Amino acid sequence: VFTSSMAVYGRQTPPFSEGLPRRPEDPYGAAKTYCETMLEIFADTYQFDHVILRPHNVYGPRQNTADPYRNVLGIWINRILRGRAPIIYGDGEQTRAFSYIEDVTPAIIEAGRSDKANGQIINIGTDEAVTINKACSLLLDVMQSDQKPVYEPARPGEVKHAYSTVQKSIDLLGYKTKHSLRDGLVKMVDWA
Repeated sequence: VFTSSMAVYGRQTPPFSEGLPRRPEDPYGAAKTYCETMLEIFADTYQFDHVILRPHNVYGPRQNTADPYRNVLGIWINRILRGRAPIIYGDGEQTRAFSYIEDVTPAIIEAGRSDKANGQIINIGTDEAVTINKACSLLLDVMQSDQKPVYEPARPGEVKHAYSTVQKSIDLLGYKTKHSLRDGLVKMVDWA
């Protein structure tokens, strides 16, 4: 079971489906694309079972909130806990689908057990896309913070809209979104 990323899709039109070509736009997506390709080559050469999962924007307790470069919700939680305003790059109208860890984990485990998943590429996570502005507002509300986001120029290479289809994970792995973004943020903030 290889945990890849929806970053392999790049700037294609969402929702990203598993049948789209790999077109990464950044080094992270390129690295995941390389790993997926090598896995497929080795699985074909040496005839072993495999599944490629493409989770998107997974968050939750025990996530590294000290990393200033990855996982925007954790970055914001860290800043707000330290009395600093959350930073939004660009206009905040970018869209993402944030997936709570406890919703994603059972499907990852099932991928290792399921004969139906063998040889498949499967998007995994919620299909509810929200703007970065909405996610930030929701987090500030959950944290009962009066901070206001600070807007910085958009970062070069960032994909504006990124969310995926998830029907395949529902059909093959029994994936279910059980936590709304608010519910997941409450748990993550309590942990933090």
